[in-house]
Amino acid sequence: MPANDRQGRAGDGPRPHLPWMHGDTDPTLSSAQAGHRHDVTTPADAVDEMWKRLRLLETLLVGWLVACLAVGSLGAKPTQGWSLWVLQPSRPGLLTDCAMPRGLAWPLPAALTPPHAPLRLDEALTVRWQGGQLVQSGERDASGLPQERAWHPFDSCFVLSVAGVVVAAGGVVPRVSARLLRSDTLVIQDDKPGRPLAFTLLPAFPAELEQPVPPEWRAALTPFSKPPGAQPR
Repeated sequence: MPANDRQGRAGDGPRPHLPWMHGDTDPTLSSAQAGHRHDVTTPADAVDEMWKRLRLLETLLVGWLVACLAVGSLGAKPTQGWSLWVLQPSRPGLLTDCAMPRGLAWPLPAALTPPHAPLRLDEALTVRWQGGQLVQSGERDASGLPQERAWHPFDSCFVLSVAGVVVAAGGVVPRVSARLLRSDTLVIQDDKPGRPLAFTLLPAFPAELEQPVPPEWRAALTPFSKPPGAQPR
């Protein structure tokens, strides 16, 4: 047998370990190529990346919404929180039936609404009571001319509501009146055309402004009251 053949057979034996043949990095590859072989995206990585993008999108949307609300609130009118309503008594002149329970939901449901729908007063007005003064800045007519009122000042009931419930309710009377009322009373102090309406809220009539008032008035009206003398803008 030729010597070189014998040497070749004699050289047969365990082959040298080639790492790249068993999944390790091929030494002949460049470092960039080797890194690319190991940079394999798994399904779990894809899901994680998707959630990261969604969280970023959510953050951007929330920021946009907050900015829009902030800009919108700059031009929005502040909520007054209270409202004054007038309505006709059940019979002309019968102001003793104007009283309503405090805490009653208002406006009333349609099934309980009086024959003549209540009228909300949106004009400029003030309501003075023992704890301060409620001030409402109404919309002024562009013509500047006095507008005829859609209600009768001396033959009406009233409802003062806060947050959708009755706080005070009773009859409306002028400053000088022979009436005797033992329920909430709204006294007209100024109703001249072209000027803001001015009322005084009393727990009865006649009564002094310093007379004790129901605790419900203090709880509901104090947060919205201004010092006496404040005028509508």
